[in-house]
Amino acid sequence: MACILLFLPRGVTTGLHLDAPAPGEGTPWATLRRDVGLNGEPIEKRRKRDVRKLLFLACCAVLAYGLFRPEPPPDLFDESDKFLHLIAFGGLSLVTRIAFPSTPGWLLWPLLYIQAPLLEWLQHVIQPVREFSPLDVLANLCGISLALVLWICQGLLRKRFFKPA
Repeated sequence: MACILLFLPRGVTTGLHLDAPAPGEGTPWATLRRDVGLNGEPIEKRRKRDVRKLLFLACCAVLAYGLFRPEPPPDLFDESDKFLHLIAFGGLSLVTRIAFPSTPGWLLWPLLYIQAPLLEWLQHVIQPVREFSPLDVLANLCGISLALVLWICQGLLRKRFFKPA
């Protein structure tokens, strides 16, 4: 079966499948399939991937705003900025793992651990009024570690309770 892709207006892709006729039959006939996109990949799968990437970009934008704005966040309670660092980097780590499921963990998690102190240092370089804080770096690393523990736990729970048949 040959697959020909048609590009419709406004970026909509649809697969047009030509089935070869059986011996002794007439010409090939075409069926229009709206569930198939580029390279035969299901559109629903591509949409989920696009939503995950969009969520990742939104998370990066929120984190960049929080880290690189000129003034520090308001104190909700004593050392509340450490809690915000923990939540922000934990959330970014989980969203990154969800957005890039095929990236091996041995590559993804060390990159996240490396970026934690680098972003804190970069915050001070870009905004000199903001100060580099080793406790913020520790909160960033704890957030990533918390996300890693949650990711491992969900994987173990999935294997235990949702075994493939």
